[in-house]
Amino acid sequence: MASVNEFEDGLKMIEELTTIAEQVQEHVLGQILSGTTGGELKIVPVTSEISNLRTVYVSLLTSVMKKHFGNMDQAGKRLDFMFAILEIETPSGIKARIVTTSMYKDNDYRNIISKHYTSPIETIFCSDTKQSMYRQLLIGLIRRDEVVMFASNFLTAILRVIKFFEDF
Repeated sequence: MASVNEFEDGLKMIEELTTIAEQVQEHVLGQILSGTTGGELKIVPVTSEISNLRTVYVSLLTSVMKKHFGNMDQAGKRLDFMFAILEIETPSGIKARIVTTSMYKDNDYRNIISKHYTSPIETIFCSDTKQSMYRQLLIGLIRRDEVVMFASNFLTAILRVIKFFEDF
């Protein structure tokens, strides 16, 4: 059961979001539509602002998923193809990486991966994407009775899975 502080924090976040809803919506939509740069992954600096945006994104995503698909947490696990890309360091010393890698590195997110997804964190951070894909597919097949959803953050990952099946 949620504590009073968690409840109050949640209400405060809802109040903040509703008072600046249009601004948040435009900002999030701009981030989503910016996607990639010429087909290349978009690398962003690792800052507290990006971390806060990630929190808002995950909250919005969770709300939409629950509204349209019910409580997926109780239904089973997701075979979600997730790939972490190594971070780089800019000439000024600031770390930068794709947003999903930041999300996967977040301790709160890491704690829910085993509860909601079939892929262990080690497969997500495997530096060889073909090995990572193979492992995620294999674990998904082994745990197939628990899988209720097949997905990825990016359509290109699903296309790579299909191509992987064609090649092997």
